[in-house]
Amino acid sequence: QQILKTRKVLEYEVLISVGLRERTTFERNIKMLKIFYDEYRGFVTPSKKELLMIGLNLLFLLTEKRFSEFHNEIESLSQEIINNRLVKQPLELEHFISVGSYGKVISILTEPVVYEF
Repeated sequence: QQILKTRKVLEYEVLISVGLRERTTFERNIKMLKIFYDEYRGFVTPSKKELLMIGLNLLFLLTEKRFSEFHNEIESLSQEIINNRLVKQPLELEHFISVGSYGKVISILTEPVVYEF
């Protein structure tokens, strides 16, 4: 129970840090959440916000131009997670940036899949 409560608080802190544009707070909380998602998988019920958190983290890494970390994160994800729209949009954004399709980048940025993006 305590694990679930702590995870939920961290998820809300991530969302608040996005709204406040607090990069340091966002990064700290995302790192802690990854521990909860990875280490407690199978022991507690999965979080409904996990895919959103993954997508937000990928967007964060893109905005910080931390491309090697971005690709390391992708490599650690299952194909099922990669195919989810919350994760797929940051992947498409990175692809369009890398090939210079800036019209498509603008299209993605003006029509995010969720408000938090």
